[in-house]
Amino acid sequence: MLGICIMAHSRLYRVGELAEHLADRGCAVVVHVDRAACDAEFAALRSRLEPLSASVILADRRRCSWGSFSLAVTAVDVAQELAEAFPEVGHVSLISGSCLPIRPVEDFQAHLAAHPDTDFVESKRLADDDWIQDGLREARVTLYFPFNWATQRKLFDASVEVQRAIGIKRRIPEHLDPAVGSQWWTLSRETLRRIAQDPKRAETDRFFRHAWLADESYVQTLVRNHARRWVDTSQTLTAFDPQGKPFVFYDDHAQLLEDSDKFFARKVWHGAKCLYDRYLRGVTPLAVARRERTENLEAVIAEARQQRCDGRQGLVMQSRCPVPGCWRLPMTAR
Repeated sequence: MLGICIMAHSRLYRVGELAEHLADRGCAVVVHVDRAACDAEFAALRSRLEPLSASVILADRRRCSWGSFSLAVTAVDVAQELAEAFPEVGHVSLISGSCLPIRPVEDFQAHLAAHPDTDFVESKRLADDDWIQDGLREARVTLYFPFNWATQRKLFDASVEVQRAIGIKRRIPEHLDPAVGSQWWTLSRETLRRIAQDPKRAETDRFFRHAWLADESYVQTLVRNHARRWVDTSQTLTAFDPQGKPFVFYDDHAQLLEDSDKFFARKVWHGAKCLYDRYLRGVTPLAVARRERTENLEAVIAEARQQRCDGRQGLVMQSRCPVPGCWRLPMTAR
């Protein structure tokens, strides 16, 4: 049996649709809703999922800020709660409330059944891999991060500068070889149990509590200690620009998603009605916008990343000036 752990914080009506779809296909589901989410939306979600209580659990709500240790440890605890509630669950896959299954859930179940002792987690050694596109690298685990990067940017930057100036460098516990990778993992029941019951977990948690973007390094590091077999890949399609902003999928990406070998896609725009109809209700859209160019998904994402970072010639952007040399061209916002 496949277990799905959904981490949600907004647009809970879409989360309800996703949970119902997964439960209808034989999955055990646990939904964690951030404590900061709208209480009225949560109450509506709880009422909606109550008839599915035999296969869907609503976890106790915690506050999980972006990129924080709380997000990483809550995901592990909630996934373990699901495994304990459903002894027949063999794997638990972590997804977000903005994910969609882009291949039949039955195919995912068959894939995992064929690999009962295998974990699917991106895990790149921090010391020797270029998975991180921009920003802090080793400092993620060797400095302290008491301030939130998204909401306390000036304090965050000042704290990093001060620590570097006075030579602070945290000691990495001997049992850990820090790694990074996608936060969306699929773990076997046994690996989840080993992580949750690790005798050194208290020391591990103290270390990662002060790390930056622990959701990209906590499980990714621990899987190296506890997995019997693991494949260095995520089952969820994600893409980010060098600033860490996610690529968002819209209705006109429907044809491109068909080419992916992943089982889920994130981040899907909540208003992408055609995608939700297509993947949750099996409704073929009456019309799906097609790109004139015959490019694959990776090429489209690469183009979007380049335009987001560099802009386009002659285009005045809210976030940056046009690319060098464009001052000689007519300026236009079209």
